[in-house]
Amino acid sequence: MRSIISTTVSAAALACAGLFSLSATAAATPLGVVTATTPFIAATVDGNFQDLYTFSVVPNAGTVMSVNSDTFASYGVVVSSILLYAGNFTTVAQLLGETALGTSNGVTQSDLGNGIFSHTVSAATLDLTPGNIYTMAVAGVSQGTSAYTGIVALIPVPEPEAYAMLLAGMGIVAAIARRKKPRTRTTVRH
Repeated sequence: MRSIISTTVSAAALACAGLFSLSATAAATPLGVVTATTPFIAATVDGNFQDLYTFSVVPNAGTVMSVNSDTFASYGVVVSSILLYAGNFTTVAQLLGETALGTSNGVTQSDLGNGIFSHTVSAATLDLTPGNIYTMAVAGVSQGTSAYTGIVALIPVPEPEAYAMLLAGMGIVAAIARRKKPRTRTTVRH
């Protein structure tokens, strides 16, 4: 367990320092247009890795990215960071000097028992422009041959009909409240 934690800390430190030199030959995997939720899975080999995923989005109220990995007694993956960039980058070398739009919030580790640990890395919710291409960089360390899973999910934009129903409902509530309001009569005597 101590080696897993030290590997996680080392990987996180390298990611924060710019993990670009670890896997400069990684090619981007296109995820296409994300319309709701797009899951992905990636195989890894022993050592450090940084994988790239390109995608664009439809109109939305925000985009959430999350990656999950597991480690077992002698093998597994520890994902240390998610970085998001504006643009279509196909290699890690192209990211040198680029500023990330968003970064991950750190690693959450869960002990599943019997030497099995689950690691989750999530990025903050970001507002992404529909039609633009984005590149997500996932970095970590693999102990042996393993895999990790991830997801890019959109927070839906409410449909115009939802706003119409909301306004109609508020109007009905206002009308009922107005009808139930006791009327006070003022009489003027001369």
